[in-house]
Amino acid sequence: MLLAPPSNNSSLLTHARLKLSLILLLSYFATGWLGMLVPFESEKVTLFWLPSGIAAAAFYRWTPKLWPSVFGAAFLLNLTTGTPPLVNLILATNSTLAPLIIVWLLRRFHCDLSKLNRKNTILFLLLGAAGMTLPAIGSALTLSIYEQRSLEKGVSFALAWWMGDSLGVLLAMPFLVNMSRDYLHRIAARRSAFLLITLTSFAIGLICFPFNNYDGGNHLPIVFITFICIAWAALWFGLFGGAFTTLGFCFLAIWSTVNNVGPFVLSTPALSLWLVWLYATSMVIISLMITAAHIKITSTYQRLSQSHRHQEQQRLQLEHAQLMARLAHWHWDPVTDQYQFSQSMTDLFGMPANARQGAMEDFISTYVLPDHRAPPRAALSTAYDQNEPLTLDLHCEIGGQRYWLQLQANKTLTNEGSLLLGTLQDISERKRLGLALTAA
Repeated sequence: MLLAPPSNNSSLLTHARLKLSLILLLSYFATGWLGMLVPFESEKVTLFWLPSGIAAAAFYRWTPKLWPSVFGAAFLLNLTTGTPPLVNLILATNSTLAPLIIVWLLRRFHCDLSKLNRKNTILFLLLGAAGMTLPAIGSALTLSIYEQRSLEKGVSFALAWWMGDSLGVLLAMPFLVNMSRDYLHRIAARRSAFLLITLTSFAIGLICFPFNNYDGGNHLPIVFITFICIAWAALWFGLFGGAFTTLGFCFLAIWSTVNNVGPFVLSTPALSLWLVWLYATSMVIISLMITAAHIKITSTYQRLSQSHRHQEQQRLQLEHAQLMARLAHWHWDPVTDQYQFSQSMTDLFGMPANARQGAMEDFISTYVLPDHRAPPRAALSTAYDQNEPLTLDLHCEIGGQRYWLQLQANKTLTNEGSLLLGTLQDISERKRLGLALTAA
């Protein structure tokens, strides 16, 4: 799914590639700089690293050939921390490998992020977390050797690095991969609802995080309310709505915790960041699961609607064919003596709508000519009792016109019990020709 249209002109392709490379480099650097404002035990380690998700989405949606932009942005970010060039090169290499590995895993296991059903969602959660493992270990090992940290601290670095990169992938990648003009058009068409959800979520976020701060360090346990907003947004606007509200709540939670306000502030700063990470990750997973369920329900509804439209079209075609063949269908329940004819009886012969169903005895006495009333009664009972096919010619008068109608039916077991089901065809012209031939 490319944003830039394909072209045979190499200069246009080069220009588009350069534009995408610049967008990716700037996005990676900007979000990486924001993530490094919330360090975890080291200025190079953070629990909130959106650039990994942005890079993985770019490689998945556009092309992995954009890796130089990621490498360049990662190298520039590491330069701002004052570490030697060799360390920066190793860290930038690992930061570039991580999204490449994730994209390879997703392709390898046929995980289609444009179709976030239950299977693809679970696969994405597992592969997204697994793809960050080796690069996180490599980066943590490099950083531990450079800073001469202990093995225990190196393990802590690796875990924090993995957690930050994984959260970025889970939060940003599905949203960016599926972002399209269709999403924007849907928001524009329902902008009032989107504005209501945004304002409500923002107000709840303020109440749950920066304003949830009382004397003595007490906080109200109301963070769970944010999950309701995420579900609301995901059900109304799908993946975009869930990701948008999740990003907003994560930003408020991180900002509040960094500024020592809100429910996640503890005596140990590292523990506070762990709580924020657990909250953010839980929200991301819930958002994805709700979105997957919503997509499943929506796709099922669309399939049912399409099937209903197809069946309705077939019904209309069948009715048209029956009219052309001067044919109707009917059924009769011998237990209740109730019959029912199709709409074709009115269209073909002018039978009143209220007469298309009722007691068979009434139909025979009302529409069948007196000299032809005995055979139908006997033939209907015989066909039902002996389970034999019914073929019967009726001479009827409907709406002042006389017709020869051929009744055909078979005994059929239905949800309403055993009925005689069959067709009724106008054979008046055939009868007239037969009588004319006989007379000749």
